[in-house]
Amino acid sequence: LQGELKQDILQQAIDTIVARHESLRTTFVEEAGEIYQQIVPPTSVAIPMIELAPSALSEQSAAALRLADNEIRRPFDLAKGPLLRVLLIRILPAARPVQAPPEYYLVFNMHHIVSDGVSIALLIEEFSALYSAGIRGETANLPNLPVQYADYAVWQRKWLQGKLLEQQAAYWQEKLHGAPPLLELPTDRPRPAQQTFRGKTIEFIIDREMTRKINLFSQQHKATPFMTLLSAFALLLHRYSSQNEILIGTPIAGRGQPEIERLIGLFLNTLVMRASFGQNLTVRELMEQVRQTALDAYAHQDLPFERLIDLLQVERNRSYNPVFQVMFAMQPANPEQLQLPGLNLTPLTLETDMAKFDLNLMIGESSKGLQGELEYNCDLFDAATAQQMVNHFQHLLAAMLAQPTANVATLPMLGHDERHQLLVDLNATAGDYPHTQCLHQLFEAQVERTPHACALVDAGSGAELTYAELNARANQVAHYLQTLGAKPDDLIGLCVERSAHMLIGLLGILKAGAAYVPLDPAFPASRVELMLADAMPSIVVTESRFASLFAQMASAKLYLDSADHAENELISQPTYNPSSAVRSNNLAYVIYTSGSTGKPKGVELQHQSVVNFLCSMQQKPGLSAVDRLLAVTTISFDIAVLELYLPLVTGATVILATAVMSADPIQLLRLLPTATVMQATPATWRMLLLAGWRGQPNLRMLVGGEALPTSVAQQLLPRGRELWNLYGPTETTVWSSLHKVEFTRNGQDIDAATGDAVEDAESGTVSIGQPIHNTQLYILDAHRQPVPVGVPGELYIGGDGLARGYRHLPDLTAEKFLSNPFAPGRVYRTGDWVRYRRNGAIEYLGRIDNQVKIRGFRIELGEIESVLAQHSQINQAVVVAQTDSNSGGKRLAAFFTPIALAPTGDELRHFLRGRLPEYMIPAAFMALDGFPLTPNGKVDRLSLMQMSVAAAELSTPYVAPATPLEQELAAIWAEVLNMDPNKIGTSHNFFDLGGHSLLAIQVLARVRTTFQVELPIRDLMDSPTIAGIAAAIEPMQQLAALFSNVPDVASAEREHIEI
Repeated sequence: LQGELKQDILQQAIDTIVARHESLRTTFVEEAGEIYQQIVPPTSVAIPMIELAPSALSEQSAAALRLADNEIRRPFDLAKGPLLRVLLIRILPAARPVQAPPEYYLVFNMHHIVSDGVSIALLIEEFSALYSAGIRGETANLPNLPVQYADYAVWQRKWLQGKLLEQQAAYWQEKLHGAPPLLELPTDRPRPAQQTFRGKTIEFIIDREMTRKINLFSQQHKATPFMTLLSAFALLLHRYSSQNEILIGTPIAGRGQPEIERLIGLFLNTLVMRASFGQNLTVRELMEQVRQTALDAYAHQDLPFERLIDLLQVERNRSYNPVFQVMFAMQPANPEQLQLPGLNLTPLTLETDMAKFDLNLMIGESSKGLQGELEYNCDLFDAATAQQMVNHFQHLLAAMLAQPTANVATLPMLGHDERHQLLVDLNATAGDYPHTQCLHQLFEAQVERTPHACALVDAGSGAELTYAELNARANQVAHYLQTLGAKPDDLIGLCVERSAHMLIGLLGILKAGAAYVPLDPAFPASRVELMLADAMPSIVVTESRFASLFAQMASAKLYLDSADHAENELISQPTYNPSSAVRSNNLAYVIYTSGSTGKPKGVELQHQSVVNFLCSMQQKPGLSAVDRLLAVTTISFDIAVLELYLPLVTGATVILATAVMSADPIQLLRLLPTATVMQATPATWRMLLLAGWRGQPNLRMLVGGEALPTSVAQQLLPRGRELWNLYGPTETTVWSSLHKVEFTRNGQDIDAATGDAVEDAESGTVSIGQPIHNTQLYILDAHRQPVPVGVPGELYIGGDGLARGYRHLPDLTAEKFLSNPFAPGRVYRTGDWVRYRRNGAIEYLGRIDNQVKIRGFRIELGEIESVLAQHSQINQAVVVAQTDSNSGGKRLAAFFTPIALAPTGDELRHFLRGRLPEYMIPAAFMALDGFPLTPNGKVDRLSLMQMSVAAAELSTPYVAPATPLEQELAAIWAEVLNMDPNKIGTSHNFFDLGGHSLLAIQVLARVRTTFQVELPIRDLMDSPTIAGIAAAIEPMQQLAALFSNVPDVASAEREHIEI
C-alpha cells in the first residue's frame, strides 16, 4: 500500500468483514472421534504492526517480504483459531526519497478450510468498499448475506443424498473405472516414500497473438479456452509419461446457488478430467473428447472430492495424492492495481516453496495475453525439467492450433534446436576406418608390423604364440578349409576348448573367406543341436573329444587336435596368407542369441561392422601394443569379439583363460596380475570382489553385457586405472556406446567430459554414455518420435554396426531392422528402455519387457534393485514379478545374496518403506547363495521368475490377534469398519479393508479412549495393520506406566522458591 493509511479505518473494515462472514469466525474441534465446527461471536481482529528500521529501500522491501513469508509459514490452530490472520508492515520513511508516499505491506493469511479463490477476490472487494466508505465517512453498500456457510453445509448434506447422490456417484465410478492410480511422469529423482510438498514455480507468458489464436480455435471447436489449454496439457502429460489414460484435477467454484455467491468460505470442489489417448487420435477428436468430458463433469460437480475418494476406495499412499497427481486451473484476471482514497494497492505474489501436487499448471488472463505458472514438486523435478515442460507445452499448443486434423502422437513437441541436438549433434560420430577391409586382413597387417611380438598366451597350457606363429597356423587351417569348399558367406561351426586351437580356428575360418558359428561345448547339447539345425554349417571345426556331438551330421569335420583325423593334413598345408573372394560386406560370424520363444536366433554380422567396431575401440577405451588383455568370455557371447580381436589388430597380447579359470575366482585372481586389461560382465566383476580382490593400479576395467550398478562401480573404481561401461546388443556388433566412469561420489556417476555429477534417478546404474564411431543412437516414443531429455523411450541404433539380420527369420528381421527415419540407412530396434541425461549421456533403465504392472502401477524393477543394494547386508539384489498362486495376480519377489547374515523380510520391508512408495515394496524376499546365470554370464531372470517362493510370502494370510492389545484393536477395527472381528488378522491392511481418512480418525479416537495413548495418524498411515499399530502403542503404554505414580504439578508457595 502506498499513501496515507488510516489504521483505524483499516481495523474497522477488517472487523466488519469478519463479522459479516461466519466462516472467518469458525474453528474446528474433535469430540469422540467426530469433527465439529464452532462459530465464535464477532470480536475485534488483532492486527499486529511491525515497523522496519530505515535502510536502503530494496533491503526494506526484501525484509518485508521475508516477514510476510514467515507469516505464511506459521501454522494455524484449527481448534483455537483465528483462521484469518492479518499483519501490517510499515516501512519507516528515512530511507525513502523525500517526496515518496508512505509505504506499507498488508498481509492477509486465510486457512484454505475457510476460503477459496473466489473468497480472496470477495475479501479484497469488500475491504476496498469498506475502507473507501470509511474514508468518506459513509456506510459501505454491501449486499446482504441471506445465509452463512454453516447453513450451506447443512443444506448440502440434506440435498446430496438418495437418488441424486446415487446418480452422481454412478457417473464418477463409471468415468474413473480402470483408471491408473498414478501418473508416472519421468522424474529427476525417485519418488520419495513420503511427500514433503517442497515446490517451486516457473512463470511464463502466452503472448496476445497466441491468445487470439486460442480463442478463435476454441470458438471453431465449440469449446472454451479452458478446454483447449486442458487438451494441450493432457497431451503433454501423455507424451511425457507414455500412458494412454491421463487424469487431471481441476477446481470448480461450486457456487451454483445465488445465495452463496457472495459468501467467503470453501465452496471449491475438485473435478477429475480423464483424457484417453487411443491410436490415431486427431487434435479435433481430442478436443471433442475433452469438451464432452468437461461438460459431463460440470453436470456432476456436486459430489465432494473427499466423498469420491471414499467411493472409489482408493489405495492410500503417502508418496502421492489419491486419484490424480497433476492439477490444471484457469484463473480469473486479477487487478494489477487497486485505487482507494489516498492509497494505491498493488497485489504481491509470494514464493511459498510449496507444491501440493506433482505438477500444477495455472493460467490466467493478463495485459500481455495469458500468464502461466507451473508449480512443480522439487523432490521429483529440477527447475530445468520444469522449464522444459513449459516449453514443450507451448510447442504442442501451437502445433494443435496449426494442425487440427493431425495425429496428436506426431505433433512436434521439440523445438528446432532441441531436435537438431538430439538427432544430429549427439550423433556426430563420423570417423575414418578401412571400410573395405575384412577382419582377418587387419590381423594380417599387424603380423607384418610385429611378427615376433607375443600374440597369444594359452593360460591353460602356458604356451605362447607370436603373431607370425599364430598367423601361420591359422593359414594352414584356412587352406585346408578351402580344399573342403569353404567360400564367402558359408557358415563353419567352431566347437573347441578355450585354448590356442580356438583362436587358430577362428582366424582360419575367416581367412578361408567363410563365416564362423561359435558352438561352446559347455552349452547344453540340446541348445547346440538347435543352433546346428538352424545354421546348417557346411563344415565343423572341432576337437576329437566333441566328435559325438557331430556324429550324425553330414557336414565335413576338421579336428584340430588328433593325428587320427586331420592334423597331419594341416601340417602339410601352406603357411602363407590364402586368397579368397571375401569382401567387407560378407559375413564374418553368426552368433546365436536367446529368443523369446526359447529357440535361439542367429544374428548375421558382416566384416565391415566388425572392422568399424574394432577401429573405434582402438581409440576409446583404447589399447596399445604394450597391453595384455585377459580374455574370459565364451565365444558364443559376442563381447568375446573385443577380447580376441582387439589385441590382435593392435599389436597387444591375448591371455586366453580356460573355461574353468573364467568361472573360478581364485584361479582368475592368480591370472589377473599378468594382464593390463580385462573385460567382463558385472556378475564376473562382482565374483572377483566377493573373492577379496583388492585391485591392481595398472588395470583398465571394461564392464558390459548387463547394466552396471552404481554400487559395483563404486567398488571397482579405486581398484584399477580406468573403468569403462560399455553397452550394445549383438545385432549392432558388440558395443554401440561407451562411458568412462571418472569417479563416483555419494552414489553419483560423474560425467567424464564435464566433471558434473549426474544423479541416477531411476535405474541406479552407471550411464551407458554416447555412441561409438559411425553409430547413431535415437531415443524414440511408441510412434517413433524423438523424446526430450529426461523422458524415457526405446533405443534405436543406426550406423555401420548393424547386422545383416536374423538367419532364416525374414519377418523378425523386418520387424527389428527398420528404415532410418532421420538419415539414410537402417536402424535396429533394441527393446531397451533408456533416456538422455542433461549432459547428453544415456541412462539405461532396463528392458521394455522387464517393466511390470502391479495393481495398476508401472514399476521399474531396476529401481527397487538399486535401493535394495544400498542395504548394508546385501551384496546384490534382483526383483522379478511372479504370479501369486492364491490370487492369480502379479506380486513382486526380491532375491538377494547377503554379505554375511541375511536380513529378514520384515527388516527389508522396514528398510524399503523409508525409501520407496508402498506399491514398490516386494511381497516376498528370498536369500540365495548365488544367482543362476545364463551361459553368457548374465543373471537368469527367467529362472528366478519360476523359482518357488512360499505362498505365505506372496499373500496376506490371516494371522489371528494373539495378545490382548491386538484383540482389542481388532475389535475397534471391526466396530469402525462394520466387519466381523474374526476376519481381521494382524497383517491385514486397514485401507484394503475399506478404511479411509475419516474412519482412521475414529479408530484413533477409540484408541485414545481405550488405551489412554495419543497415537498420531501418521503411525496408522505408515503401518496400517493391527501388528503395526500394536507395535506403536506398546512403548507408549510402557512410558505411561513409568509416570503413573508421579504426583500432579500443583500451585506452589510463591515467596520462597528453591532454584
